[in-house]
Amino acid sequence: MKKLVGFYLSFILFVFWAQWPLIQAINSYRLTFLNIGQGDSVLIQTPENCRVLIDSGKPNQLKDNLINILPFNTRHIDMIIITHPDLDHYGGFIDLPSKYKISLALLSPHHKSNSSYKKLISQLEENKVITHKITNHYSTEFCRLKINFTSFSSDSANGASIVTHVYFPTGHSVFLGGDIEKEQEHQLLLSNFPLNSDIYKSSHHGSSTSNSHEILQKIRPNYMVIQSGLHNSYGHPHLSTLRDAFQEDIKVLRNDLQGQIDFFFSNHRHIPKQRLVLELKK
Repeated sequence: MKKLVGFYLSFILFVFWAQWPLIQAINSYRLTFLNIGQGDSVLIQTPENCRVLIDSGKPNQLKDNLINILPFNTRHIDMIIITHPDLDHYGGFIDLPSKYKISLALLSPHHKSNSSYKKLISQLEENKVITHKITNHYSTEFCRLKINFTSFSSDSANGASIVTHVYFPTGHSVFLGGDIEKEQEHQLLLSNFPLNSDIYKSSHHGSSTSNSHEILQKIRPNYMVIQSGLHNSYGHPHLSTLRDAFQEDIKVLRNDLQGQIDFFFSNHRHIPKQRLVLELKK
């Protein structure tokens, strides 16, 4: 009898452990940095099951991640943000409009005429997804999130990346700069765009051409998340980026070393700013 009770208790504990991410997600905001190799992909989910997906990694990298993280019957994404038309940021979106109903797509002002990007734009049009180019500073409230967007005129796709700042009702915030470089970071420092954030996604996968010491000092994040592939040929993240983060006492988290990275924010209104709950998962 004791063995039987022990078996059932062990089984219940195993089920509870396996479902812990879902239990945490109830009545919480969830910010996920997907483990998609050399590329960017960030998913925001609200307690009301609103979903914002920023970038998608290279082709065939996104689908399995979404299957693992979203409820099995989910076929709707409220907003996608394609920060700029480089394959490691938009490739996973190809064919996604035929599998998920997407309400809104935000696009960089920089356009590329290669076949894969043109295919994605055609799919968005065919599936009647509302699209909007971010050509200036925009502020909006979306799914109870306060979101600021901006982009800059640039000859390079990286320089024209959509910059996104998301402020959660819990008091937490995240800064996502796509692949902007130091020139655009300098322009941000001279603007009134909100910068201070708890979580900072390192721009351009931790490259030395981005993530200036000045922008880190202005944003003042608790965490820097670096999305880059293990042993990638670009040398990301660069030693100078890691050094500057260390000097500013910023905790560095990396998809290539730690796998998927999740932050959970409590939705309890009587707690003005609850401690971040962090989960790392290979």
